[in-house]
Amino acid sequence: MNKPQILYIFSLGNPGKEYEKTRHNAGRIVCDEIIKQNLFEKLEKDLSSLPEEKKRLVDIKYFETDTFMNHSGKFIKDELRYKNFWDNLKSKIKNINQDKALTNDNKNSNNTKERSNLVIVYDDMDIPIGEVKLSFGRSSGGHNGVESVIKELGTVDFYRIRVGIGPKNNPKMQLNYYVLSKLTDEEVKLIKSSSYKVIDKVKDIIYRQ
Repeated sequence: MNKPQILYIFSLGNPGKEYEKTRHNAGRIVCDEIIKQNLFEKLEKDLSSLPEEKKRLVDIKYFETDTFMNHSGKFIKDELRYKNFWDNLKSKIKNINQDKALTNDNKNSNNTKERSNLVIVYDDMDIPIGEVKLSFGRSSGGHNGVESVIKELGTVDFYRIRVGIGPKNNPKMQLNYYVLSKLTDEEVKLIKSSSYKVIDKVKDIIYRQ
């Protein structure tokens, strides 16, 4: 029997009750809803029961960072090392870098490069609330949590599932105040309802491996 493909998913946010319903914790909010509905387990089961040509054996390892956003990278690196996943991840990064060298950043090489098994889920104010986008190998875009992950892991080559918290309608409001502002009940509902969109992105990642 083939070994299942392991996918490491981390949601970024700030710990503590005071941050529970802030915009910066949108990644946690949607992942809490996914865990509540057992959607990761359902996805694993669904993919394993498909016809052979579409069948995938997947083992999703989900973690919620317990540090403040700016220290997300250290938590992720420490957790991967503690769980003995670090060597696996480093091997993936090495293979990606080798592919880059071989292809010389050929524009048609995206499928070759996109083979990371690390996924982070976090808030993005450039995306409308309730919407979700998938990206790979980007810069941090000014997001401190993502910047911390890039710095600690020494690579940008991982998947990002970006959960919308925009738009910022008040141009005078400073960014740090906006991301730490409380979500309305309706906004929390919209973010929770995007859980199936997040699962669709996870499925996309699995089929890109």
